Amino acid sequence: MKDPEILKLEEKISQLQSAVAELTVLNELAITASSAQEIDKIQDVIVKKSVEAVRAEQGAILLTTEEQSAPLKTLIRHEDLSSSRLLNYKVSINITGWVLANKKSLKIDNLATDDRFKTTEQERNEIRSLLCIPIRFGTKLLGILTVTNKKGGEPFTDNDLRLLTIIAAQSGQLIRNSQLQETAIQTELKRQREQFELRESEKRATEAEERAWEKVEMLKVVEEKNKELETLDDIVRTINQETVLNKVLQVLLEQGLKLFPQAEKGAFILRDGETDTFRFEAAVGYDVKEMQEVHFTEAEIVQRYSKKSQQIEKRAYIVHDFEDFEEISTGKQLTVFPKPKSLLAMAVVLEDRLEGFLVLDNLSEANAFNNSDVEKLSRFRQHAVSAIAKAKTLQTLQVKNEEIIRTQEQLVMQEKLASLGQLTAGIAHEIKNPLNFVTNFAQLSTELTDDLEDELKGELEKISEEAVEEVKDILETLRENMRAINEHGRRADNIVKGMLLHSRGVRGEFKATDLNQLIDEYLNLSYHGLRAQDPRFNCTIITNYDESIGKVMVVPQDISRVFLNILNNGFYAINEKREQISKGYVPTINVETKNLGEKIEIKFHDNGIGIPQDVSDKIFNPFFTTKPTGKGNTGLGLSISHDIVVKVHHGEITLNTEAGEFTEFTIRLPKKN
Repeated sequence: MKDPEILKLEEKISQLQSAVAELTVLNELAITASSAQEIDKIQDVIVKKSVEAVRAEQGAILLTTEEQSAPLKTLIRHEDLSSSRLLNYKVSINITGWVLANKKSLKIDNLATDDRFKTTEQERNEIRSLLCIPIRFGTKLLGILTVTNKKGGEPFTDNDLRLLTIIAAQSGQLIRNSQLQETAIQTELKRQREQFELRESEKRATEAEERAWEKVEMLKVVEEKNKELETLDDIVRTINQETVLNKVLQVLLEQGLKLFPQAEKGAFILRDGETDTFRFEAAVGYDVKEMQEVHFTEAEIVQRYSKKSQQIEKRAYIVHDFEDFEEISTGKQLTVFPKPKSLLAMAVVLEDRLEGFLVLDNLSEANAFNNSDVEKLSRFRQHAVSAIAKAKTLQTLQVKNEEIIRTQEQLVMQEKLASLGQLTAGIAHEIKNPLNFVTNFAQLSTELTDDLEDELKGELEKISEEAVEEVKDILETLRENMRAINEHGRRADNIVKGMLLHSRGVRGEFKATDLNQLIDEYLNLSYHGLRAQDPRFNCTIITNYDESIGKVMVVPQDISRVFLNILNNGFYAINEKREQISKGYVPTINVETKNLGEKIEIKFHDNGIGIPQDVSDKIFNPFFTTKPTGKGNTGLGLSISHDIVVKVHHGEITLNTEAGEFTEFTIRLPKKN
């Protein structure tokens, strides 16, 4: 059974992958649709991407006309993905009429069983399920996006509805831009035709000349409009190529200066998420490093660019004369920088929250910008806000993706360690038997050497004194070799036992345990164990037990091993320091428990030799030890303790130490497991 934390991470990964897929669909829709300028082509792209996004069999768009009294202009298209042919497709007028009247999304899981609408038998046979989403631009209803019959036969999900709603929102922007472009051209052509007809009636004598002149003028105006649209289209393409937030801001400024030639310098002021203040994040013509020392509160930046300026379009402002403006800022004052004569400012608002301002400055003219520039800035703002939102989203996804990668690496490492534990257990079991033979035969060989010496005593009188000494030296050397083999064999046996403990599975059951009593018991056990090895050892033991912790759910045989390991290390550390410092040193062990509410805290403090900082990070690694050879240094005690506290009891264990001064282990355990 998978760990709950792993399941949560997998769910989080799935959610992020779904979000990335949605962003991919929206990005493809924006890129593909931005390259198509005709309304019919844009509709075809929207239908195709919608059908692909929710795995529908059919899709359609119904657009309303500009005149409210005129009937609905039905532009319904269905792309047969297998043959790439355009087919006519009809949706019941009752269903679309309901969506148009209520301006709400509609989700039908089974048309045949839904009695809210009157439908024909053919429609009930052909349509199983459908989604109808209003397409809006601001508060204006532009039409309806419909998809029917999800592939596989299942109904559409709420996630499909949410994704199609997002696509419809972006489609409203695309369709409206196309309509505005078409309207602008048609309006201009209409105006030119009217002028041409008026002059034709008034001056028939110069009919040919007037007609030629009007054509030239018309072409110039259309050319200028086309040039402006091409420039804006190039700007949008350039912006969409960047995904890193800082680069997006810089490109927006550069393209803004290109779109408004009268602007001499520009800066982008963005909200700092950590301090919740506004700072200069990008600039053209200014030294952005110096300007980053200036920061504004939200009230200050709104006062500077919104309240004392003229708002021509929504969130687009113009200041004709900046001389009367009071410089408001926190930190380094703006007075050290050149003061503009006039400026254009564009507010960036995401999810109803002010995120910053794009500002274009003119330092020489008080009326460098006019109302038409503000209108153009407003159109530019729509693309800028979209680019910033996308960059911020990608930035967030990048951070989350890095978290996922780190988590995956941790999971892989845990799996590797688990496999290594199984391998270690197998190797340890295989080593233990021959190791027992080595130590046993070493002990037996020592006894045989003693027997051999006894047998030779009667024969030693028959040989020379020099030969006797040589035999005794050989026998003593054999004894020393056997003792060394036996000693190192026991040490290897301890290491194997530690390996088996480290690799074993969790045993024992959680029981309500008096931890104060358990700690005190193993404190005395550890102390008297060291006293048995070194009768000269003595120390001061200070205990401060919090009686309010009551009984805690632990595995007693496991958690007691943790206490014993830490206490043995503590007594070893103060004993080593006692041998190094003979005078003025009082070896002390301090044990404290504390009730933290849902958790309990245990602290083991000794004033021993401490642990160097350069190795303290490795203290819980298997086989790592700071003890010299021969001091019981298997290097597994603290590693096992860490696993028992963290993996078995879902707690935490931390180390605080200073070389030569002290060591303190802190354990926090949940009261309930």
